[in-house]
Amino acid sequence: MLPYVNGGEDAEGVSENMKEVLTSLGDNQFSEALTREDPVIRSAVREFLWDDYVRGGFPRSFRILVTAPDVEWPADKALQRSYEETGQEPPKDEPWGR
Repeated sequence: MLPYVNGGEDAEGVSENMKEVLTSLGDNQFSEALTREDPVIRSAVREFLWDDYVRGGFPRSFRILVTAPDVEWPADKALQRSYEETGQEPPKDEPWGR
């Protein structure tokens, strides 16, 4: 929800931690926890996981995360503005799990 670009070591650290939580808990326990969360929270969790990693070893969690809504976070808007301000074309956002 931060209104600036979410990147660098902070974002990488959150991603690594989220991956470790998923790996440590396993697919059943992680997916059960996801089902108890609001869909927007599932979307936030998805932001910090890698599609290929989850798809390859955590099918239940993958199915839940794919169905999470596509949220345009304030950090996404900040990134878009930064590209526009420098006259660059922002990269295409690949839909997760598709």
